[in-house]
Amino acid sequence: MEKRPKGRPRKTIEALVWRGLIPETWKEDILSLGAQGKNKIHYTNYLGISRDLFYRIMDRDEDFSGTIKAALNLSQEWWVNKVREGFEKEASNKMNAQLWRYMMENTIREDWKTEQSIDITSNGKDITPDNKIIVDIVLPKKDDEPTE
Repeated sequence: MEKRPKGRPRKTIEALVWRGLIPETWKEDILSLGAQGKNKIHYTNYLGISRDLFYRIMDRDEDFSGTIKAALNLSQEWWVNKVREGFEKEASNKMNAQLWRYMMENTIREDWKTEQSIDITSNGKDITPDNKIIVDIVLPKKDDEPTE
């Protein structure tokens, strides 16, 4: 006799559809939202699930994850087209470039994240938490300062 797993069964897209909590057309609907420039927060609100559950299902369901990635690609295309249209209509001076960049970096992080990495070494050795870093700040000499 096979043991029954303990605890509540994992929530899956199939289970949520079967229980009537998510419409059967969820794939098409999510892709449609993506094509309108919407992002993950819109997808979770549409599906009526928490962000935590959204990410858990993304981790364990390849079909769901693939659909979300495809929708985000459509969303990214929508946003890029909006900027392109602004340039074509010579309305780029009405666009807020910093706000657009912030939007892209925070909603489509995979493609728009600004990465900064710094390789810190000291005398050819990697700095460990035990090492102390000493920084000398050198200011330019002013013309009226006497020289030593």
